[in-house]
Parts: sequence; structure tokens; C-alpha cells
Amino acid sequence: MWIPGHSSIRGNDLADSAARNATFGATDEGIPIPLDDVKNYIKNKIYSTWQTKWNTYDGLLRVSKPSIQKWFYPKELTRKEQVELIANNPLQGLAFAPVAEPDHENAIITGRSHERLSNGQFHHVPILIGYNSLEGYLDSIPALFRLWIAKYDLLFSLLVPDDLNARGPITEALLGTRIKTEYFGISPIALSNEKIMRFIADTQFERPIQETIRLYSQKTKVYSYYFAYQGPLWGRVNRTIDAVGHTEDLGYLFDFGYEGSDADYQTRNRMVKLWTNFAKTGNPTPTKEALLQEIVWPANEDVYYYYYYYYYYYTATIELLNHLYNFYRLLLKPSI
Repeated sequence: MWIPGHSSIRGNDLADSAARNATFGATDEGIPIPLDDVKNYIKNKIYSTWQTKWNTYDGLLRVSKPSIQKWFYPKELTRKEQVELIANNPLQGLAFAPVAEPDHENAIITGRSHERLSNGQFHHVPILIGYNSLEGYLDSIPALFRLWIAKYDLLFSLLVPDDLNARGPITEALLGTRIKTEYFGISPIALSNEKIMRFIADTQFERPIQETIRLYSQKTKVYSYYFAYQGPLWGRVNRTIDAVGHTEDLGYLFDFGYEGSDADYQTRNRMVKLWTNFAKTGNPTPTKEALLQEIVWPANEDVYYYYYYYYYYYTATIELLNHLYNFYRLLLKPSI
């Protein structure tokens, strides 16, 4: 088929000629490949190989940055500030965090998340939220990461989370010393294993999740859970620590292709029942059921202090807990 728009356009004429010659068994290998196309092909091949190798790296750095592509920062940060943001204190926050959009017509999240939750600026619907027994669980701690955090042994104030709003170097030093003693005792931070995992779990997951529960519960019903069942359905079969890591609870809601015992499948059946009840009714236990040990999951409402929480506690059986210990509750009491 001939299209008039091809006429007198060099590239299209060459393509038509090459196609016509190919029909009769002749080929024209004299058409040059643009240099930019060659460069782009080589560049993409290098990036693809690099990404494939990066995907096999088992370390915290890849968790924080899964892609080898350029890491974009706010435009107002200088290059020096970008480096300091990542290099100076990696434990001040993982790469995944709420993002405040510029205020425009189609914006979804604007303003500071804690302020908006405190003011009740969210949809007041029932919420199901929780965490696992050791969210900072790592199968191994890379040597590079240990080298990175060696400076914490020299400057304890780096252990103080920014959002505690500690004022002044003296206050930070005192709080840092208390945190170091609580989590690591006299052990070097850089040589710790489970202790550094517990610190990461508390600061990056449990403390902010507990505060989120507190803020949401002042305006709506919040069903909280604590998952501690140790099974293989997520894929962790060679467990080296008596704990459950980040996202392992998903193995009891979805099939990841791993086989388990009758107890494993019973735990999955319970979780699926609770989650589907919640999806249908807004309540994970609208009625007592034998599968769920006749236990009713109470909602947290009007929680103003951490010790008033209720948790649905998963192990081989189901229990109710009225609080879970977290050092930061005692370090700084939340405002009421």
C-alpha cells in the first residue's frame, strides 16, 4: 500500500525502497544507523545489566533504593544537601515516606500528615492497621551498612529521631545516651545484629504506626493487630531470629506458592476470614465464630495514650493484648 504522505520524505522513501527490494530477495545494507540510536542502545544495555546485578544484592541499601536510576530530590536542595540527606544519618528515615504535594486542583495529599490527622482531616471510615513482631528483621546485615553506622558509636545523638523535636545539642546528647543504653547497652552499635533490627523496627515502624493508631482512633474505629506467627507461607523458611519480619503477614492473606503445616493453613484461614469480614462489614469480628476462637476484636476509640490500645495478637492461637511495650512511650509522652 502506498500512502501519499510518504512522498518526497527521505527516510520514508528509503524505507519503501528497502521493503521493495526485500520483496524480491535483495537487501540494502548501506542505510546508516544514527549515532544517537547506537548510544541509546548501549546505554540501555548497560543500565539493564546493572539493574539485574543490583536486584541480586541482599542488603538494606537496595531496600531503600531498589532502582539504579537517578534518585530525585526536591529541586530546592543543593547537591551537597542531597548527599548529606542520605549519607549523614540513614536511620532517620527510610526512602519510603508520605509525600506532600504542591497545592493544586488535583492534589491528593497536601500539608503535613501528622497535622492533618491531628485535625481529623481524613475520611472517617473504619481502619484495620498493625505490624509484625520485628519489622526490621534482616536475614543478614551487609558489611557496608555496618561501616556506615559506625559513627553512631561516636555520636549517640544521631540515634534521636528527628520527629521527637529534641531542642539543642545537650537534650539530644542526653536522649541519645538513653536510647543507646536501652537498645544496645554497652555493645557497639555497628557490631549488633538483632539489637539494630529492633531499633529499626521501633523507630521506623512501630512508633509511627502506634501514633497513627492514636490519631485515627480519635475520629473513627481502629482495629489494631500484632502479627507474631512464625511460619513459612511468606517464604522465610530458615529463620535465624525468634521473630516475624516486614510483610510476612501477607503470606497468610495471599498464596506465595510455599507449602506449610495444618497450623499454618489454619492461621491463613483465620486472617482471610478477618480481612474479608472487615471488607464486607467494616468489622473483622461482627459475630463470634469457632474459627476465631469466639474472640471479638474490639475497636480502639478515643485513644489518648498508648496503654489504652487493644491488639489482636497472632501466634499459634489468638489473644487480646491491651498494650505492647515500646521504649519511646516512656521517653516522651504524646500530647493529649
